Amino acid sequence: MDASAAASDFGLSVQAHRDPWILEADWRALEDKGDCSPYQRFAWVSAWYKHVSAARRQQVVVVTFSNSAGKIICLFPLVVDTAGPLSILRYAGGDHSNINGPILDPSSVGDLSALPTSVWLTSLASAVGRIDLIDLKRQPPMWGEHPNPLAQVRSYRTESMAVLLLQETPGQCPPKLSKSTRRKFTQKQKWLDDIAPTSYRRLVEPADIQAALDAFLLQKRQRLAKQKIADPFAEKGVEAFIREAATPQASGCKPGLSVYALTCGAETVAVMGCCESRGRLSGSIISYDASPQYSRCSPGEILALSVIRDAYHDGLAVFDLGAGNDAYKGRFCDKGEDLVSVTWPVTFAGRIMDEAVRLSRSAKRRVMRAREQLKRPAAAAQPETAETAGPA
Repeated sequence: MDASAAASDFGLSVQAHRDPWILEADWRALEDKGDCSPYQRFAWVSAWYKHVSAARRQQVVVVTFSNSAGKIICLFPLVVDTAGPLSILRYAGGDHSNINGPILDPSSVGDLSALPTSVWLTSLASAVGRIDLIDLKRQPPMWGEHPNPLAQVRSYRTESMAVLLLQETPGQCPPKLSKSTRRKFTQKQKWLDDIAPTSYRRLVEPADIQAALDAFLLQKRQRLAKQKIADPFAEKGVEAFIREAATPQASGCKPGLSVYALTCGAETVAVMGCCESRGRLSGSIISYDASPQYSRCSPGEILALSVIRDAYHDGLAVFDLGAGNDAYKGRFCDKGEDLVSVTWPVTFAGRIMDEAVRLSRSAKRRVMRAREQLKRPAAAAQPETAETAGPA
């Protein structure tokens, strides 16, 4: 069956847009009322498109599904990457995006979830054109209460996300922390206060936000260099993307990235950035000052604890610390949320690449599991392990 005909059989029209800024009003309206990952909001994705997509020479494409009345009820923020001569359709954000999916009109989620997977994928391929492989990573297996149809075939579990349901245990947040662990955090806070008075803030002034990001980038660079790990924020376009995503919006909407800082006297000793959408706060970046006088106090974890408590008191429902199984995440988050990846070859060349991608990711998962097992004894002996809230 023809892809466009298949979509029209369900009363839908599918369109690919190469200029996402034309869609800004519809995009923001849909994310305000719809089901949306924090990483698919306009403020976050538009910053990615402007800086990283431009630097990587990715083709920008936003695919919309509209109902018979012409109303957009589903929006996919995507890019077309290249691997040699092949073209691959992916979510915008790469590994900096912890959870992916379309933005959905809440009144239409049930009907959309009933669409066959083949209709979704062939419609995307037909609308975008000239692609060899669809590669949609880090998707939840459910859209709220409905199965995610994009995860029903050719999908495989890739990672899990550490999640805390904030309102599950009123008055005790996060509930997983034992009394002895809470006492340790109190003691570490006292050690910091003994150095100089400490202050925790969610930053709102542009100058304060940019100064905190200066500290974050320096702390991250120094820490990763010591570990001989490549710095993902050194890639062309990424720093500019982070800075713009954190910039307050002229529209008054939330920025793509909210920045929190813990200071000790005049020193910024920890920085955290989170993405928020409809009751969910997602930890995206985190760093801390690794000098001995501060690191013994676990400033990154003290900051994370403060952010979690703020989210709880603000009435948010879910907090996560991003994809991955770093030991410190388990200290705060008591549940795991599986993420799945979906690949769909469009051409014969895409089939060959699909097999290569699957084999590569399978090998990577085995390596990561082995590393996690090796890290556990060391993590138990050294509480401060927070490097990034997510893979970024």
